[in-house]
Amino acid sequence: MDQEWRAKDKKRLVASKQKANQVFEKVVMPFLESAKVLSNPLSCEDEEAEESIKLLDEHWGIDWIAEREGHKIGIAARISGFEGFTLRERSRGYRSEVEKFAEHLGNKLNPFDPSKVYLFQVETMVDSNGIKQPYMLHMIKMEKLFQFIREFPNDVVHRVNKQDGNTFIYIPSSKLELRGFKVVKAQLPKEGFQKAPQSP
Repeated sequence: MDQEWRAKDKKRLVASKQKANQVFEKVVMPFLESAKVLSNPLSCEDEEAEESIKLLDEHWGIDWIAEREGHKIGIAARISGFEGFTLRERSRGYRSEVEKFAEHLGNKLNPFDPSKVYLFQVETMVDSNGIKQPYMLHMIKMEKLFQFIREFPNDVVHRVNKQDGNTFIYIPSSKLELRGFKVVKAQLPKEGFQKAPQSP
């Protein structure tokens, strides 16, 4: 039974990742390149990527790498209907994202300086046809997000994913901003490019 659940869960997670990758590849990264926020984005799940690049996703939770102001940055890419940031808190049979990132931010073997690791999350909106569309991009330094989690645990929302029973945390951008944490937000283009966001 557990093996059957794992197979279904893996299939769901792969489909979810593929959808997120498509949004970042087709919408988010071209927008950020046009706005000169970053350059040379590369998906760590690209079939043509070097094996060392693919391992960044598997071992460090990094979905994309890019260049910003002469430095390589690591990006965890997420997409959801929430106004802010989400990370899996507990995951049946797997190490959760919260556990992995909390550990990796203090791990000297991490290929990225902790100040160069970001969480980019796309907030979706449902259009008139009932289809979820990319709406707003939220960006924050991962170390700042975990600082907030440590300092303001009562502001962190804990939810259960109805699809798999796993728990996740949700931190609204508005709560981060009220506590003085910098969140960069940019409305994503429906067609063409909107006003450029400031660098995160």
